[in-house]
Amino acid sequence: LDSLVYFLDVLCKGDFPSPSSNGADNLTMDTQSTGMKLARNTRFRVFVLQQCNAIFEKVMRGENHHAMVTLACGGVSQKKAIISNTLKLEGSMDWFKMGMPLFRTCETFVLAGCNVCTNALGSQRPKSNQDDFLSLACTSIYNLVSVANSNARFVEECSEFGSNIEMTYIEGLGTIDDVADLMPCMLFYVHLHQLLLKLINAEFFKEAEIMANAISQLCSCYPKELGKAAFSLACAVCKDAKAKHAGFTKSALKLALSFASPAEGIEFCIDVTNEIFNYVEGIQENSQITVKYGIIDERTINI
Repeated sequence: LDSLVYFLDVLCKGDFPSPSSNGADNLTMDTQSTGMKLARNTRFRVFVLQQCNAIFEKVMRGENHHAMVTLACGGVSQKKAIISNTLKLEGSMDWFKMGMPLFRTCETFVLAGCNVCTNALGSQRPKSNQDDFLSLACTSIYNLVSVANSNARFVEECSEFGSNIEMTYIEGLGTIDDVADLMPCMLFYVHLHQLLLKLINAEFFKEAEIMANAISQLCSCYPKELGKAAFSLACAVCKDAKAKHAGFTKSALKLALSFASPAEGIEFCIDVTNEIFNYVEGIQENSQITVKYGIIDERTINI
């Protein structure tokens, strides 16, 4: 686990950490060159993220067992050290120290990949293996969110990490003047909110589907604090995203309906249904079709 944390730091910073002792200049240059090559190697990136995902999948499978051990040790009121030591004896891993390095690394990868695609010409879009790598990074974030939902400690630590936030206003949360003023769960949400919009803007809809599901996971644990923001985001995404990806369309609609109030949910369903009828009529009449929701398309009309 410590090795993975170290290599996540290498991937995030793009090089090996600077040596603490003063060595020869040529040795330092060789080490930095090796670190940069390793950090930019897609196969190495994929290997590290796959190992992290394997650990989190094991953690998710062990959640029920963790609860039983907690009860056997006297419940949540018992000393955490006793519970932790018992789980370690059984081979359980403490994923927490890997959590923030993994999130920082994956967020950096996703933002960088989206910026390249947004600023590049169509012929310069990343190759398929790089697309798969971004999908793996988003899956890592989803797995992390799924596990972190039951660990308030991780969500609180996320409040200390706001360097990549570019947004100044989010409907449902308000103006973001100072990240220190946000509740930890809100700051965590802001990171995911921003990533989803970046993925949509870069037209990475498969990855956007994974990120929308991650947002749904987080907001399900904080519906009072984040539900309104999630519904507003989903409505905006359904209108603005020019998506032809059925999976993303499903996840966007699910996000909207999961966190809408009864009145909002009915109004949203009626509005989407009317737009679908208009779209179908336009196809039948061979007329020019203009719909309010960008997710409505010949590939998504039947989902």
